[in-house]
Amino acid sequence: CSPCISSHISSASSSSSSSSPSPSKCPVCRQEFEASGGGKGGVQENPFLDSQVDRLEELRRHFDSSSDLSSLIKECDLCEPPNKRDASVRCVDCKKNLCEEHEEHHNKFINTHKVLDISEASDLIISS
Repeated sequence: CSPCISSHISSASSSSSSSSPSPSKCPVCRQEFEASGGGKGGVQENPFLDSQVDRLEELRRHFDSSSDLSSLIKECDLCEPPNKRDASVRCVDCKKNLCEEHEEHHNKFINTHKVLDISEASDLIISS
C-alpha cells in the first residue's frame, strides 16, 4: 500500500544518504540487504514499485504546490460568474459539479442519475 511503500522508501533514502549504509530488511521477506541498488531509495530496481513511488511523489507535489485549499475546491458548473458557488455533489451521468441549489433542481427533474458527494468524486479521480 502507498503508506508502507512511502515509509520504506523514506527510511531507505535517509539511511542511504549516510556515509556508511546500514543493512535494511525487505518489507516482504524480512531478508537483510544493503541499500545500494539502482532503484528508488537505493533499493533493488523494481519497475512497479518505482512507478508507484513516482505517482505518490507526483500527488505530493500537486498538493504541496497548492498553498491553499481553494484550488482543490470544485465550483458548480451551472452557476454563472461572478456568482459561482462551491460544488457539493457531482452527477456522474451528466459529468457536472453542482452546488446545493442546482443539485435540488437536478434531482427534482432527473432522479435516475447517480450523484456523488464531491469528496467521493474527487477520491475516485485521484485513485484512478
